[in-house]
This record gives sequence, C-alpha cells and structure tokens, in this order.
Amino acid sequence: MPDDLPILDSVVLNQLREDVGADAMPVLMDALRREFTASFATIVSSLESGDFALLETTAHALKSSSASFGAARVSAVCLKMELTANAREDAEAIKQLVPQLEATVAEVSAVFGFNAR
Repeated sequence: MPDDLPILDSVVLNQLREDVGADAMPVLMDALRREFTASFATIVSSLESGDFALLETTAHALKSSSASFGAARVSAVCLKMELTANAREDAEAIKQLVPQLEATVAEVSAVFGFNAR
C-alpha cells in the first residue's frame, strides 16, 4: 500500500505553505525533521520495551504530522503501526514495519533535504 502512494504529495505541501505562509515553512520543516528523528527512536525503544501504548501514540502523532506535510507513505506506515500497536499483541508485525518506516522517512528526508532517519 505505501509504495502506491507518492513519496510527497505536493498539493498537500503547497496547501500547508499557503495556509501558514512561506515565512513559517522553515520553522515547520525543522520541527518535522526533529519529529522524524525523535519519533523513530521512540518507536524503536517502545517496541523493545513492549510499551505498545507509547508506540501507538507516537505512531499516531507521526502519522498526523506526516500527512500534514504530504508525506503520504510515512503516514501510511505509521497508520499500520498504530493499528497493530492498538491490538497490543503482535510485536513481530510491528518489527517488520520498522525498516519500512525507516526507508520511507529516509525518502521524504531526502526530498526535503533533511539529514534524518
């Protein structure tokens, strides 16, 4: 499913730019870059510790912020993680999504010019 989605939906990104103004975009982009890094680390550590509630919350937040920037693939992977974590029973399925999340975040980061995971 995520591979069918664009790496970046320019319509959504342009709408965000129009809504907040071009001057605010660098600040928002920096916040997204930091969120990518922090959220990925939290997802990995909460998976290792079995804290599905934190994993679910973190995946949900990253899903939403990614969608706001048009990062549709990242958002889709986060949705899968969020729903799986909500079931609180399939850590292996979430572990299999971690490399996919890392790859999609790397793709979006490259498009945005970030040096993030």
